[in-house]
Amino acid sequence: MVEAGWRAELATKTTEILGRYGVAGRVQVEGQLVWLIGHGPTVEVGLSELATTSAAQSPGELQRLAERLARDLANARRHALGKSDDSSDIMGWLKLLPPLIFFVLVVGFAVRYLLPSSGRPKPASTRIAASAAMGAQKTDSLGQQGKADRDYRSCIETVTRIQRGGSVTALDADGWVVELSLIIEKAELDPSLPLLREYFEIRPGGIERTQTWPSAPALRQIPSSVAGVLVSKEPLALAAPAPGTGLKITWRGQYAALFFKEAEHREFMNLSDALYLDTKATYGALYARCAQGVARYLGAWFRGPTVGGAVWALVAEMDVFSDVPQIPNVRSGDGPEQWKLPLNRMATLTRSLTRKQVALMLANTEGAVSESPGQYATIVFPFGQGSRANSASTKFVNAMSTR
Repeated sequence: MVEAGWRAELATKTTEILGRYGVAGRVQVEGQLVWLIGHGPTVEVGLSELATTSAAQSPGELQRLAERLARDLANARRHALGKSDDSSDIMGWLKLLPPLIFFVLVVGFAVRYLLPSSGRPKPASTRIAASAAMGAQKTDSLGQQGKADRDYRSCIETVTRIQRGGSVTALDADGWVVELSLIIEKAELDPSLPLLREYFEIRPGGIERTQTWPSAPALRQIPSSVAGVLVSKEPLALAAPAPGTGLKITWRGQYAALFFKEAEHREFMNLSDALYLDTKATYGALYARCAQGVARYLGAWFRGPTVGGAVWALVAEMDVFSDVPQIPNVRSGDGPEQWKLPLNRMATLTRSLTRKQVALMLANTEGAVSESPGQYATIVFPFGQGSRANSASTKFVNAMSTR
């Protein structure tokens, strides 16, 4: 299928799927951007670099890509419309203020001078104060929604740029979260693990946590009001070579913003290393993703029990959750049951890889591999190079698939 024909067919299929979602408009594919134009705000989403290679698209893959793009465009249109609606709500409230104030004054006059004093309702001034408080809450809610929309668009723009080979800076932190995935085979890792108290303090309510590890001073200095940590189960653990359990540690807010600063970035690497060792994990991965998405980018640190295990961690953590997975028989939207066989095969194929072989394959991605024989091996990528880990993952998948 020629390049132009593939793009046209993708646009047609995505438009048709959006129609089934009740979203009107025309889809246009240009380079690595996909636009939804007409019948509402124009929105865009990024198209992964791999997906732009028409030769890699079978009819089934093209259909799945169209479905994913339709969902993303529908969400983007919904966010854009949400912002417009919020603005309309504000204008509507402003227009209603004069008659509302007049009404309150009339009611206050009637209550004060016409009703009997016994059993009299609260003074009008109290009502006005309550009304003002409600208005403030409404404005605050609208402000939070507006920020979420801006963060969403900022993250999508950054993803589009790094997929084109761009780097990231501290100015790109809005809309991202940072995650550490830890998997242990044939053992139990649970969010209630007592040793996690050495790293995090559980806040009242028992949901979010505060970073308290002494060896991460920059993270510790962040006020809890603008950041938080969530600890949850890692579903990928169910598809590990020897299924076990896992933890997913997610940093949000100003915690995540430090990941985009070169000096502080190192604290996340040190924290990942310490948690891996303390939990006696088998596999680990440190990366970032859009807060409103699942695809993973900015991969920084990957570890396994051997060199081959570190490669498995890189491929499994970055590819399985990508927009268009490259691991054979893994599809976007699959779950642990569907991941098991493909990932077990990938573990078998990577098992015999040596450090020299992996270093050679990582050469053009600026990634590096190190090994502590009998303990673990680690793959790291330099700060700021957003798509290096994704590119390396794809390279390993392609190399292993030909074996």
